Amino acid sequence: MEEAGYQAAEAMKAELLKLSVDEATWTAYLADRQSRRKQEQLVPQFISVDGVAKSDERLMRKRLDPMVGRPLDVPALEKELESFTGLDRYETVGWERIQTGTRPGLLIRARNKPYAPPFFMLGVTLTNTTSDEFAVELAARYLAFDVLGSGSELRLDGAAGSVPRAGVELYRPLGASPVFVAGNAGIGKIRVNFIQDDVIIAQYDQTRSFVGLDGGVNVGRDNEVRVGIRSGRLDASVRAGDPRLPELGGSESVARARWIHDSQDSPVVPSRGARIVGELRHWLQSPDVPPEFAAAGTNDGLTQLEAEGAVFWSVRRRDRVFVLAGGGTSFDGNPLPTAQFQLGQPLRLGAINVGEIRGPKYLLLTTGYLVGVGRLPDFMGGPIFAGGWIENGSAFERLSSATLETNASFGLIADTLVGPVVLGASIGFDGGWRYYIGVGRVLR
Repeated sequence: MEEAGYQAAEAMKAELLKLSVDEATWTAYLADRQSRRKQEQLVPQFISVDGVAKSDERLMRKRLDPMVGRPLDVPALEKELESFTGLDRYETVGWERIQTGTRPGLLIRARNKPYAPPFFMLGVTLTNTTSDEFAVELAARYLAFDVLGSGSELRLDGAAGSVPRAGVELYRPLGASPVFVAGNAGIGKIRVNFIQDDVIIAQYDQTRSFVGLDGGVNVGRDNEVRVGIRSGRLDASVRAGDPRLPELGGSESVARARWIHDSQDSPVVPSRGARIVGELRHWLQSPDVPPEFAAAGTNDGLTQLEAEGAVFWSVRRRDRVFVLAGGGTSFDGNPLPTAQFQLGQPLRLGAINVGEIRGPKYLLLTTGYLVGVGRLPDFMGGPIFAGGWIENGSAFERLSSATLETNASFGLIADTLVGPVVLGASIGFDGGWRYYIGVGRVLR
């Protein structure tokens, strides 16, 4: 084998000699190559920050100061900086090596977005609540920073259409700590359907207004815990159905505790990570129910616990495997129908009309596979996925009496400038089916 190699080189001798260089040139080449080799690992002695808001600088230093005096871990540094690019305030957050005298250090430089803050965002949502009834919504959000001190945020939300609403929240951290307070208020109107055999047998128009105050703590980069109370008024009037159905009106107060974990890298179709939301709520006050309708339930003293989450994994770089699971319980309570858990949305038993299955408890498990089939032009959006998923779940009063529903679904999900667009269809194992068109987040 070696002899064959020598013979091949000898046959190409004339061509190879054209590539030969003299000793001086070769020595210079080796020196230049050596100069471009990775030198001794940087051990930063200090960190400087430029272009960052005061509140973000405090948080950034808290996370990066442990890197001072240690060999620089570039992947860890860039992961920390990546979290700051998700704050909406900055266009880029980068780093470079600097030196003061004989002391090496790091310069963290942020570039603010030239067009914001404040931000003004528009969105549209189109979903079908039954096989032939659609809900259309135009929503807007105004977001401003530092309106009440460094690190504070003001959000103004509004929506017109099938679910009109308006809301405001003012968020403010307490000094340099991870603790925060948030005041909020809002008013909204929704339509609640009661469906039997694919026919709407009753409709309620429900209006809720509230003011609230939360306190919480940001636990690390991916977790938020908050507790608070909301007080306001709830009115529920019969829009269609038996005119003898009960109507509600009166004061309502709810205490709640919420935990959010979010390590996903995209709000549309993540390539990795989990998002989990858990909430415990307790009704301190609720509108009275007429005595003749006491069997319909009551929210007085009601306690509910609910948790739902989605986990994504990448497969073959472009494809995704995901699991969406959730569950809720009213413990021994008998909530009013308007406070019961209901299924019948994309990825949540999509073949069932919204409001067709409801109850004081529920369980849900959806598993699916998405194939990356393309990408929109950058000025129109991002990736496009096609795939299928199996949805299993039920809403019930007692687990022993639950009827498991299973749907097989397929569709397209695209990340567009107006948000996630979902075109899909679900088929129930009982023969029912439903198609849907959605513009808005469905995977979280």
